[in-house]
Formats: sequence, C-alpha cells, structure tokens
Amino acid sequence: MARPADWSARYYWKDDWKAGNPKWIIGKDPQGRAGSFLVKFWKDDWKDLLKEYIDRIVEDNYDGICFDYLKAYASVPVAEAAAKEGKDSRLEIFKFVRDLRSHALSKKSNLLILSQNAAELGEFTSHIENFDAVLQEEIWFDGTDIAVKQKLTDSYLYELKQWQMFENPVFNIEYASDTKNVKQAY
Repeated sequence: MARPADWSARYYWKDDWKAGNPKWIIGKDPQGRAGSFLVKFWKDDWKDLLKEYIDRIVEDNYDGICFDYLKAYASVPVAEAAAKEGKDSRLEIFKFVRDLRSHALSKKSNLLILSQNAAELGEFTSHIENFDAVLQEEIWFDGTDIAVKQKLTDSYLYELKQWQMFENPVFNIEYASDTKNVKQAY
C-alpha cells in the first residue's frame, strides 16, 4: 500500500478531525509531514481504528504489515500527554504493539509483523519478540545523499545487533543515489 502524500487522505480520516478532535489527536507532526498528526496511541478508539485497518490489510491478502514511526513514543508532546495521564509513553508503545500484533495474528496467523525504525527499542527482549524483522532507515544517509553523523550510524549499528542476536532479520533503507554512497551503504 503506497503511503499517501497527505496522511489525512486515508480512508478513515474525517474532515473535521484536528488536534483535540478526536481527543486522541495531540497535534501536527513535528517533522512537518502534511496531514500527519501525533496521537495518543494508547487510546482504545485509536487502536480500534487501526485494528479495522489491519483487518482490511488481511482481507486484501497481504503477507505482512509494517509498524512505522514507533519512535513517536519519544516525541516530547506524546511523552508529555502520556505523563499527564499517569502513563509512560515507552511502556505504552510496548502495549500498543503487543495488542495490535495479537489482533493481526488472530486474523492471519502467518502474517509477518515488521518494525520500522526505533531500533533502540531492541534493548527490550519483549519488544523484539513482537516482530519478525526490523527495518531501519537512514543508517548512513539521511535524505538523498546527506551523510549521517558517524556517532548516529554507530548507535544504529549497535542497536540493530540486539535485534540480530534474536535472529531477527535487519533491513537497511537508505536514500542514497550517488554511486559512491550507494556502495558505501551496501
């Protein structure tokens, strides 16, 4: 399923939705992606909507699903919203993933469940066990041919080794187009 340029173009989006309506929408995406919003992913209404989305994916006979932007748990507005409700956003992302994974596998037991980014969560065995593989973007190149700082690359490589210790395949998604950079990333 191709990602729409404007996430609010998704089939479930309602024209009157905005920050605060429904209450689980916190605000616009801090990275500036058009139509993208931070949400209180621990809210049942949001999870129910995603379960319906998963059902559609299964009905369309896909082999797997990818949980993207799990790093939202670390976004300051999300962490603050969770704290105001007496919750820890990192613990809530673990519960969120576990709940959606359980739902997905109840619909199709051999569905592959992939994690995209948030490699740092690999330090938690219980999180790794929810996924069949991890995809990490921009280990060497952030955007098209913009080199990532070596410290960040080293951090990703360390974090991804945690996933490999549990025999989870690790996939690297790079945005290099210059031949030299493609070879380096490869």
